[in-house]
Amino acid sequence: MGMGKTIQSIALLLAEPRGKPNLIIAPTVALMQWQKEIEIHTNNGLSVALFYGANRQMNADALIQYDVVLTTYAVLESVFRKQTSGFNRKEGNVKEKSLLHSLDCHNSFFNVELLKPIQRFGAEGEGRTAFNKLHKFLQHIMLRRTKVQKADDLGLPPRVVEVRRDFFNEEEEDLYESLYSESKRKFNSYVDNDVLLNNYANVFTLITRMRQMADHPDLVLKRHLGLGKNTLVCKICDDEAQDAIESRCHHVYCRLCIQEYIESAAAFTAHPDCPICHVPLNIDLTAPALDVLDEENYRKGSILNRIDMSKWRSSTKIEALVEELYKLKSKDSMIKSIVFSQFTSFLELIEWRLRRAGFGTVKLDGHMTPQARAASINHFMTGPTVEVFLVSLKAGGVALNLTEASQVFIMDPWWNPSVEWQSGDRVHRIGQTRPVKITRLVIENSIESRIIELQMKKENMIRSTIDADEAALNRLSTTDLQFLFNS
Repeated sequence: MGMGKTIQSIALLLAEPRGKPNLIIAPTVALMQWQKEIEIHTNNGLSVALFYGANRQMNADALIQYDVVLTTYAVLESVFRKQTSGFNRKEGNVKEKSLLHSLDCHNSFFNVELLKPIQRFGAEGEGRTAFNKLHKFLQHIMLRRTKVQKADDLGLPPRVVEVRRDFFNEEEEDLYESLYSESKRKFNSYVDNDVLLNNYANVFTLITRMRQMADHPDLVLKRHLGLGKNTLVCKICDDEAQDAIESRCHHVYCRLCIQEYIESAAAFTAHPDCPICHVPLNIDLTAPALDVLDEENYRKGSILNRIDMSKWRSSTKIEALVEELYKLKSKDSMIKSIVFSQFTSFLELIEWRLRRAGFGTVKLDGHMTPQARAASINHFMTGPTVEVFLVSLKAGGVALNLTEASQVFIMDPWWNPSVEWQSGDRVHRIGQTRPVKITRLVIENSIESRIIELQMKKENMIRSTIDADEAALNRLSTTDLQFLFNS
């Protein structure tokens, strides 16, 4: 992450004469960046076609005229289903000469046969043997390097990660405790009646609501008020759906929300139910995103239109962010920051507050086209008055190069620590010249403090499996390992 994969890949395209076209697959948010990098580093020596969107070029004869074709995973999956080999179209058949995918490692499920001993025995006996097999298995399928390994070559500035812990004010705590008590009551009833497995979707929703309450009460209390009929709303986070996909039972979700739900439910069942109608969930995680809404309908669904902003009150977490940004501005008015959150409605509230505090902002979220995303990124990178970039974790947590900023604020902790690592690496990468600071804002007397603890355990698990770090492995008890691999 941030170690030069893009430039090295472009160099490979130039170094070895090859036929046309060469297919590059990347996340949607990275398409325009790839195009820009190719233009800059080849001096426009390679022609580039963007194969994306409803109006993408379908003519095979036209595609073979380009040196590079850029597309996304979802588009490739859609094309693959309609082809037998290459791009099989009515206009002709095109076979790509080489294929490159821009993909960073993400948490995944390993072979069940390897995990069973770990689930039963942890890091002892058969479990330890399984860990050794897992290390060998990963060594054969993973080509991996880290910034620590290549520190001398990269010459990156130092990076500091800090957790800022705040407490609810009295009103927020009353609201949170009310929500927590009701959630706990429901959870205990599922356990007592031995129906927890059948209600996992409900439990997952309860957890999401507590996470949102820790950000700002309005994310829970105002989540349905005044939503337009044409607004695509995720049925899990109750926010405007980012990279929206639809289940067979016609419920819309953020791609990342439903993926997180499926991965979390895997501890209980290989075939989870739909979180809404509770029929067996049938959804294609690789399906193309649903058509984005036009700007007018999107704005109608904004949380700012659901509440009276003249009477609106900020939250502890938002004010903590404002305080941190004021400190930075007093030291150096040229410092730029990136603010990540999973919830776009929360980003809208943050943006409203920051603008009234005198900060120049720009925002990136999942409803934007690749061209609009590129324009927002360019405005942040080149605009001298833009100090804060508000980014949806679902839309911009990977594949961005934002070295103009040196400060990162993560507003809500994510279950998977690697997602937050990716966010920080949008700034700490080749081209960065300033020391980087990543601040994670946490409400201590909430579910977030437990998420941080879970992240630490997962981080140790990742190091002990992928990095084969014996010290990290030994820091985990048998109970910890069983908890991690079964959760």
